[in-house]
Amino acid sequence: MFELEVEDPVQQKLVIFLLDEGAAQEFQVLGCTKLNLEDLENGIVSERWLKLVMNLEHYQQVQEMQYRGQVNIEVVYRSYMDEEAQLENIVVPIKVAENEQECRVLNPRFSCKGKLWEKIQGVLTVTVLRAENLVPSDYNGKGDPFAVLRMNKTRHYKKETKVIPKNLNPVWNQTFHFFVANAVQDMLIVEVWDKDTFGKDFMGTCAMTLTKVLQEEELTTDVRLMGVEIGRLFLGLKWGRITGNHRLSTPTLE
Repeated sequence: MFELEVEDPVQQKLVIFLLDEGAAQEFQVLGCTKLNLEDLENGIVSERWLKLVMNLEHYQQVQEMQYRGQVNIEVVYRSYMDEEAQLENIVVPIKVAENEQECRVLNPRFSCKGKLWEKIQGVLTVTVLRAENLVPSDYNGKGDPFAVLRMNKTRHYKKETKVIPKNLNPVWNQTFHFFVANAVQDMLIVEVWDKDTFGKDFMGTCAMTLTKVLQEEELTTDVRLMGVEIGRLFLGLKWGRITGNHRLSTPTLE
């Protein structure tokens, strides 16, 4: 996570370079991209897929040989002019538990950087609503999809939906609960598979941080499935924070 100070959101842009650390210097840049800050709504978490190119001068007219893939980011712009936000987000530099180094903030009266180091514990409730336009994986042009859910920090602890036979637009409406020890540093990962007699076929995956559900507490979202050409997944998310003397125990494998 990074926090950057913006002087003029109309003129300034967020520029991102994706590098290959192990490559020779002249081959380190895998691609670059930019984001217009004026397109962001103040105080609202926004997820964006940005196309990568080798030269930002050609960003608006990407040719096939220049296209370098995409990068997924989550960003929120918060204006200093928002006095209400200033009052709600007064923080001071804190000590990072792991290395005891001071967490530097850009503006102690406004920055959220200090809060990013706090461990937020709670329960994430995920309702797998439905999927849409899944990639066919059976000989009959259909599939028998089911979804597998897990948190990135506890990869061994998984939940599965039921199998919906012969359907590329399945409706599950199944709800699962995950204990999360550190919501700021964790991610929800969902994979969709086609159930076969002797195994399973991949139908796509998605990963998302918990930033937005921490802010809104409850939301419904749809995400496109990665690793395949088509398919979207619709989820309901709800966050319940654990406070006081409550502590989370490590979940056991079901």
